[in-house]
Amino acid sequence: AAAGLGVPVIHLSTDYVFDGAKDSAYVETDATAPLGVYGASKLAGEKAVAAANPRHLILRTAWVYSPFGRNFVKTMLRLASDRDEISVVADQWGNPTSALDIADAILHAAARLRDDKNFAAFGIYHLTGSGETN
Repeated sequence: AAAGLGVPVIHLSTDYVFDGAKDSAYVETDATAPLGVYGASKLAGEKAVAAANPRHLILRTAWVYSPFGRNFVKTMLRLASDRDEISVVADQWGNPTSALDIADAILHAAARLRDDKNFAAFGIYHLTGSGETN
């Protein structure tokens, strides 16, 4: 429906579209290889959006945290205050990403799409916090 009206679509996706085997940060052009149902469903969503509307922005996020709701950062803070010692996996690397930053980026993208009728930089973008941690 959006494509027929000339309306661009902003779609959120995830780093789970990758298998995690790469030794460095993934870039937008890397081959996807989801390992589970969640990643496969997100990749299917990306493909459906791209097929339905060439005027799309697919934003892949990762390690999302917020002062609201449940997330890894809040869980670790709670466990650290409740326990003398905590144990977590140490073989995963990622970019913690603020949900507030994601919302801000979406608002800026939507405003740009509204104001720039000649906008042509549609496609897939990785939207994560800067720096890596494990």
